[in-house]
Amino acid sequence: CCEAFSLKEKEVAEAYINIPCVKKKSDFLLRNTADILEDKNFDISTKEGKQKFIKNIFCYYIICEGTFFWSSFVMLLSIYRRGKLPGLSTQIKLTLQDEIGHLSFGVWLINEIKKEYPEIWTKKFQEELIDLLKEAVDLEIEYARDTVPEPILGFSAEMFVDFMQYIGNRRLESISLDFKYLKDINPFGWVEEVMEAKALTAFFEQRETEYRNSGELKDDL
Repeated sequence: CCEAFSLKEKEVAEAYINIPCVKKKSDFLLRNTADILEDKNFDISTKEGKQKFIKNIFCYYIICEGTFFWSSFVMLLSIYRRGKLPGLSTQIKLTLQDEIGHLSFGVWLINEIKKEYPEIWTKKFQEELIDLLKEAVDLEIEYARDTVPEPILGFSAEMFVDFMQYIGNRRLESISLDFKYLKDINPFGWVEEVMEAKALTAFFEQRETEYRNSGELKDDL
């Protein structure tokens, strides 16, 4: 992608350091997750240990893969719907399917742990998770506003406010957390179609076809 769009690879790789709205999301994850394998005091048998484990799962699956990235997905797929960037958008659709699979696993795992150990699902712990999700939604909205300062190709930053709050509601209700943004509207209703696996093309087959076609052209270099 960097080569195709003439982007400087080092700048892209270091966006999480040099671009404030991206760095905030990275810092959020580093601040709210822990390397439990390296934590000598971590004890999964305790109530606190189980809560710490769930918090990590929540941040990685529900927030990182289920909340962050989603404004970017919709931006790129909105462009694709207008006949632009077909190759990149094919990759994005496959990535989206991958993220949905990870998200579904995280939701299932949290709900299974809740059923097996209901004592860990305290009101205080639920409020802590809700606050994390709300902060994550705000960070993704800030990212969207920074990325789309002016309306373009039929979408605007304000549409992403509605979209990310809609996403936040879906994530919270998936694990029965009692909070809901009042404006529960998805301005990108078409994205549901993209989530259908049937809608995806065979990415690698498509590339092979493109390479074969390009090989049939006369090289005038």
